[in-house]
Amino acid sequence: MIRQTLEDIEIIIILDNPDNNELKDIIWEYQSRCDKIVLLTPENNLGRGNARNLGIWSAQGKYVAIHDADDIDAPERLGEQYDYMEENPEVGVVFSWTVFTDEQGSIIPDSKSTPTPESKSLFQKQLNHQTMFIKTEIIQAFGGYADINYGEDIDLWMRLYLEDIQMWKIDALHSYYLSPLESSHSDYIEKLKKWRLSSLQFYVKYFRHTARDPLFFRFLVTTLSDYVALHFWKKNYIKYRNFTSRVKNYNSENK
Repeated sequence: MIRQTLEDIEIIIILDNPDNNELKDIIWEYQSRCDKIVLLTPENNLGRGNARNLGIWSAQGKYVAIHDADDIDAPERLGEQYDYMEENPEVGVVFSWTVFTDEQGSIIPDSKSTPTPESKSLFQKQLNHQTMFIKTEIIQAFGGYADINYGEDIDLWMRLYLEDIQMWKIDALHSYYLSPLESSHSDYIEKLKKWRLSSLQFYVKYFRHTARDPLFFRFLVTTLSDYVALHFWKKNYIKYRNFTSRVKNYNSENK
């Protein structure tokens, strides 16, 4: 994040664990060499949604970009997203593409979907939270994230969608994401299950609105099948995702 081509940025780091002194020392070392870094250390653990909100309400810039601890951004990410938003002022949020990597940094095959044509469908955009770039005034006006630890991104997108905030995805690879299933953290599979379950709960919550989306039911089935695969077939989940991705790409290329 420090080596972005867009230089006029502030990097707000939320250390949502005040007892992690080792990480705090590392951040302080970077902060001593980079005046763009702002470190915020809440007294108590806030949780995912509230921790992000602390950074959002502290932001001084025109836009807010999301970056989590397990993400690596391409150097041109912020510059290209900034240019897109400046050239398209009617858009409130922009996203980019992500690929999954293992712990050695190798890209997992077929982890990037084929770009889809322009559509007003929320579910065709295949939004990636780690690439979200949003106008500060919009996310603050919507109250930021809900006070939940799973699905806070989907909840935010649903609220933006219902208010007709334009969200778009540019055809550029800007993020490399450490796949939870390739990570050494054994509890990630359970976290993935909770993410999928929270997604299903939000789809039910907003059903009377999202059911009008022509791609909603296909997305609903995909999320449900993901949850089932994680629950019963977790050791082969990556193979399952790669297979479904290849089928999707084949269908797109042979229309």
